[in-house]
Amino acid sequence: MANSTRITSASSTNKRLSTLIAGYVAAMLLIPTTFTQPANANQLEACNTEECASYFKKFKRAARKGYVSAQYNTAKFYYYGYGTEADKALALKYYRKTAVNGSKEAQYMTGLIYVSEPDLQDHEQGIYWLERAAANGHIHAAFLLGKAHAQGDTINGGVPNYQASDIWLTKSFDKRYNKLPALVEELNAKKVFNETNYPSLYNKLVEHNMWLARNSDGEVALSNWDGKTYERITVTGYSQTEAFDNLLATFRGRNNSTGSRLGSDCQLTGACARKSLNEMKDSQWVSQQ
Repeated sequence: MANSTRITSASSTNKRLSTLIAGYVAAMLLIPTTFTQPANANQLEACNTEECASYFKKFKRAARKGYVSAQYNTAKFYYYGYGTEADKALALKYYRKTAVNGSKEAQYMTGLIYVSEPDLQDHEQGIYWLERAAANGHIHAAFLLGKAHAQGDTINGGVPNYQASDIWLTKSFDKRYNKLPALVEELNAKKVFNETNYPSLYNKLVEHNMWLARNSDGEVALSNWDGKTYERITVTGYSQTEAFDNLLATFRGRNNSTGSRLGSDCQLTGACARKSLNEMKDSQWVSQQ
């Protein structure tokens, strides 16, 4: 009976977190851009031209051969309807393939689909994949989990879990996530942001000489938020189609897989490990100077 009670409680908690996160995502539009997209390109949009259909077919062909980044892009194409009909179920299928291979972006999107798509909703899987993405350093996932744990669900009797919130929001702080100061302000206004509830994040702010104060516009914000400088990597010079072509060219090279049927390919081996354009673009805070 005790085990049954614990399982029911965990399931209820995940359902609450999943519902809260789905709402945040809809409000904040925390959907990443395409895996190969350069920093100055627009978000991937639905497209039914012959060119888009051609790219879809090429990436899906490569995805079937086990290329992980091709699987990720195929998921994107299905998600947005690029070169094919939008199909969230097929998008989830390919996101999961990539997520299992360790892509934090795919883990994030797998989690988002599970929590936000009514026909595919699975609260347990949604929280599982978001936690994996956050543990792997996905900045949006960590923030969403931290915010959801902090809010709780007072309508259904849920109690905020500040300990868990502190863990995930500290990860957001370490990445200098730009939405964190506003949340700290909100928690402070509710009189719940203190050293007891948020020992790790609270002490991080003290350590870095940050505190809540009114800025020149009269808004309450974290002072000294930009007090440390970081090296930024900006990828420019590629159009979306050029980025697609460059990635497709890598699929035509030698596949250095071990021959196993686990989905490994050159892009997963140490011999040819490299950052994708999207990973470089998303690494806004790379190394502390």
